[in-house]
Amino acid sequence: MPTRLSPDLAWPAPALGRYAAKGRQRAPLRVVVAEAWRRWRTRQMLGELDARMLKDIGASPADAREEAGKPFWRV
Repeated sequence: MPTRLSPDLAWPAPALGRYAAKGRQRAPLRVVVAEAWRRWRTRQMLGELDARMLKDIGASPADAREEAGKPFWRV
């Protein structure tokens, strides 16, 4: 039974969350860039996992390919 990857599996994004919690409209550019880089790198690493490792985190290879194929700007 394939499961979709949960956003909860990703590393937390405390920097952006901190700005949203304070009611600010925008985070500084350096924070946005850092979060985009983190998202891109996490997806690249996910694409490098083999079937055994994916099973350990409860994901199918199809789910991993789908997530790894997303562009960095999509959450």
